[in-house]
Amino acid sequence: MKTVLILCLKDLYLNRSGIAGAWTVTGLFIAMASTMKPPSNAAIAFQLACGVTMIACMPVAEWLVYREKVKGTIALLRALPVSDAAIVFSKFVTNFIILGSIFGVCTAVGAPGYWRPGNLLNILRAFCGLQLFGVMLISGRFAFGQKAGAVVPCLLGLGLVESYIELQKRAPARAESLGQLAISGPGTFAICVATLLIAAFMCVLVGQWLSSRDTSQLAE
Repeated sequence: MKTVLILCLKDLYLNRSGIAGAWTVTGLFIAMASTMKPPSNAAIAFQLACGVTMIACMPVAEWLVYREKVKGTIALLRALPVSDAAIVFSKFVTNFIILGSIFGVCTAVGAPGYWRPGNLLNILRAFCGLQLFGVMLISGRFAFGQKAGAVVPCLLGLGLVESYIELQKRAPARAESLGQLAISGPGTFAICVATLLIAAFMCVLVGQWLSSRDTSQLAE
């Protein structure tokens, strides 16, 4: 665990440019939110804040993985007594910390009226969804490189949305019951557990992928 913590601190320091880019996007959103008339519906403001968080996490994944592959940092780490699993896990933890802080600031400033006890389940589901998107971005950057690594997670997300829209067209009653289940307490708990399981699975999968690659294959 100490090794992962040190690697996380290394990521936060070496990738400060990508983090600065993410916080620049966040700062612009906060500046616009403070000067513009807030939406009458707090849910709309919350959705906008989540969208900004999703955009802001893209440069973080870019710098956490792709830039380090270009610089040769990952290859250098493999020459040290550091396991591939620790390298991968530190990327997920660092992304979790950055994305979580941006999400908290964006939603607290952009949609302060949404932070009520009745909306905690909605907030938790949104947070899990954003973290899952971050996990897919990190995994994609490792396995597919720069361009495909950004496109594949977006295509997967669009595929899920399109599948639900198609279900609404073909079986509206089933789609509505599925939606009601998702927004319930047990449904939210299931979403949180599924997010953790998927994140753990992707971490193991990317770790195994990294172990199967020669150091020379990790350069971009």
